[in-house]
Amino acid sequence: MGEIEMTTFATAGQIVPEDSFTRLLDRLPPEAELLSWEGAAFPAGEIRQRVGRLTHGLADLGLRRGDRIAVMLPNSPTWVVLVFAAARLGVAIVSLNPRLGAKEVRDLVIRTGAVALVHDSGYRNGASAQVLATAGELPSLRHVIDACPEPRAGVVAGAPVSSLTSLDLDRPGEISIGSADDPLLILATSGTTSLPKLVVHLQGRVACHARHGGQVLGLDEAGSRVLLMLPLCGAFGFTVGFTTIAAGAVLSLRDGFAPEADVTSMQTERVTTVFGTNDMLLKLLQTSEEQRPFPSLRYYGHANFTPGLDDLPEEAEARGVRVRGCFGMTETLALFSAQPDEAPLSQRQHGGGFPVDVGATFRIRDPETGVLAGAGEVGLLEISTPNIMAQYLDDNESTRAAFTEDGYFCTGDIARKETDGSFTFIARHSDVLRIGGYLVSPVEIEDVIRRHAPVTACQVVSVALPEGVRPVAFLVLEAGAQFDAASLESACRSDLATYKVPVRFFVLDSLPVTDGPNGSKVKKSALREMAKENIVR
Repeated sequence: MGEIEMTTFATAGQIVPEDSFTRLLDRLPPEAELLSWEGAAFPAGEIRQRVGRLTHGLADLGLRRGDRIAVMLPNSPTWVVLVFAAARLGVAIVSLNPRLGAKEVRDLVIRTGAVALVHDSGYRNGASAQVLATAGELPSLRHVIDACPEPRAGVVAGAPVSSLTSLDLDRPGEISIGSADDPLLILATSGTTSLPKLVVHLQGRVACHARHGGQVLGLDEAGSRVLLMLPLCGAFGFTVGFTTIAAGAVLSLRDGFAPEADVTSMQTERVTTVFGTNDMLLKLLQTSEEQRPFPSLRYYGHANFTPGLDDLPEEAEARGVRVRGCFGMTETLALFSAQPDEAPLSQRQHGGGFPVDVGATFRIRDPETGVLAGAGEVGLLEISTPNIMAQYLDDNESTRAAFTEDGYFCTGDIARKETDGSFTFIARHSDVLRIGGYLVSPVEIEDVIRRHAPVTACQVVSVALPEGVRPVAFLVLEAGAQFDAASLESACRSDLATYKVPVRFFVLDSLPVTDGPNGSKVKKSALREMAKENIVR
């Protein structure tokens, strides 16, 4: 079938790309509240002054346009100030999760050639300092900057330590070197089977995406206040944080997810918008006993990272929490698309929707024939947006392979084209099972298992057997529950096509997961290895 004309949000007006990322901050009124942190309000003017002073401090250390500075910090106003200061200099931020191990930090610092690193030696009882001390030689690092009030010296051999406060220099004049085409942000992908790719985003593209997102998602409406519990070091948290700033809304910043404290903040600060994962939403609702705990909340923008919470959107809306599915990835940043706010729950609860950026489109292609899909058809999702990543760092081969000849980015995701011109995310292509000549979503099988077995979690993968590829299910049982494999197999045979029925059911204490800045993800590769070891002889 031919390509169907794309539809986008009618409210998204044309936004001219910024000259530099710092324009997002410079265009805000000085008196406007920008950040809320630990009970204190930070107006835009104060943040702008801090950015100017830190820019001078980084320049005095010798950082120059084209350099890279690794940031290994938890959420705080300092994170925001650092991003804008680096952007003024034309220096790229290498975003490091402060919970990374020594091997991961070493790999990312060496591969990016970061010349400076910012950390807090007091964070988590000195955990980051210990990681740096055991990371081995980091030859590119010329400076370590410590955000702790009492800096710890000697954490990286050969790299002198400066306190962040010593770089808060009040100098005359303003440094503004960075431009739209300068790299702003380098993020590692979440690959679990090989070294992560390093995604490079440019200042102008990130700024333009943030402004479009703020407009489409209604963050520019009067009184908007966004609670951010997601880490700024990840694509999801970074996008939400700076989209909020671009819209002129108040960013209520938190260091991590603490349901009881976050519920209190949402109520006392009259938070209008929250973005997070579906399991975070569940914990927020479980924390409050009120039937409608968040009267000021306009919607919860969610990502369905945790399987098995299919009833959550309906339960949330019954308690006054409107859910709105989004879609994004490291290469596009988060919030590439969002479901329309006026759509019915049956549509809004899923990831996908319409692109938020003007000029952004998508198409869905049959993975077997290469033919473009029409309404109601499923295939591989391809994306075109003017605000896509610039490249995978120092990896021209992977960069070329990620795009089609006409410039669409190959997401590796399976999606369905809807009749209204939007799309619905279904699964990662690598997670989709190819059984009996058919593409099968594991979610379909997992839903049947959850209906018929006392499980708290379930994941289905495929394994190659002599008779062909077959599905295998891994289950985590409810506390004290008894498991009857024969009964479950019979139920699956009743509800599913024969080739979709798992050949084995394995009970685990917990599913293997990998933790990242955007949340925990099940390690499907580990499950596939377990299946091979226990079935294939």
